[in-house]
Parts: sequence; C-alpha cells; structure tokens
Amino acid sequence: MSKALPFVVRSDHPQNADAPKQYSKREKKPFPVPIVDLRRAARERVKNNKDKPKRPLPPPKNGMVVKSLVPLAYKVYNARIRLINNLHRLMKVVRVNACGWCNEIHVGPYGHPFKSCKGPSASQRKGHHEWTNSVLEDVIVPLEAYHLYDRLGKRIRHDERFTIPRVPAVVELCIQGGVEIP
Repeated sequence: MSKALPFVVRSDHPQNADAPKQYSKREKKPFPVPIVDLRRAARERVKNNKDKPKRPLPPPKNGMVVKSLVPLAYKVYNARIRLINNLHRLMKVVRVNACGWCNEIHVGPYGHPFKSCKGPSASQRKGHHEWTNSVLEDVIVPLEAYHLYDRLGKRIRHDERFTIPRVPAVVELCIQGGVEIP
C-alpha cells in the first residue's frame, strides 16, 4: 500500500502581510545630495586626475573594422566604379535627356511632352520641360559625406564644415568598411 506523504506549501510572502505603505509624491523623491558634497566630490576627482594626461586616447589604427566585411566593402567599391564606367559608355549610345529646371530625366531621343515640370518659373512655361543632354550626375545623384579620418574623434563644428573633405557617401561607407584608398 502507498503511504500518504505530507504536503507542505512554502511561501516567502506570508498570506496576511501588510501591503507596502503608499507614499506621497514629495516623500517618494530621493534625498537630494547637498551641494557641499557635490563640490567635495568634484575636487576629489580633479585631485585624482591631476597626474593623468588630459588629451584623449588615440583611435585604434583600423577603427572598428569588421574583418569579415572587408571583402564585401571591396566588392561594393569595385561595383560602384564598374557602374559609373559602364553607364558612361551606355550614355554615349543611348540618349538621356534631362530637364534644365527640375531633376526629371527621360531616356530616349526626345523628351516627353507632358506638362509636369515643378522647377522654378514652371508656371511661366506652363509646366513644359526644357530638355537638354544629360550628364552622369543627372542619372546617378551624387550624395556626399564628410570624410572622417577618426570616426570616434571630435564632431565637426559649424565653422569647420567647409574645411573637412567630402567624398561620395558610398565611397565613405566602403572606407569605413575597410577599403584602403591611396
């Protein structure tokens, strides 16, 4: 026959315990640290950092490059060069027209006759496009980014924005991915 085992229920929270006390908003706030203690801690920090160098540490040599993505960065960079070269050759054979007022392009010998120009003084032209021969920048819009030698360094200030070199955004992405460009 089977013996009856004693059944014991244990709980860390007693059944009839009091609920936690409800505090007002004023009582819930943490005790503020006195200004004297904040100043004392700041003086202590300055005293401890007195002998340490004040300049930031130099960035790592290759930044934050992921080694497994370096071949992919080279593939993207080479594909961009190949795209530009082949598109230039193709535009010599197939005519591409660009509107002189807006950013619309049309592939073919003549531009389309639709009145859809939204450029400046389009109302005077009644929405007609002024078609011209396009260049490579009309087809592939050049998007530029700042070329940062140290991505972890200081940010670009407003007065430095014209002194920092810019490169196409895809090229900057490839450089940050590990492509070495001379």
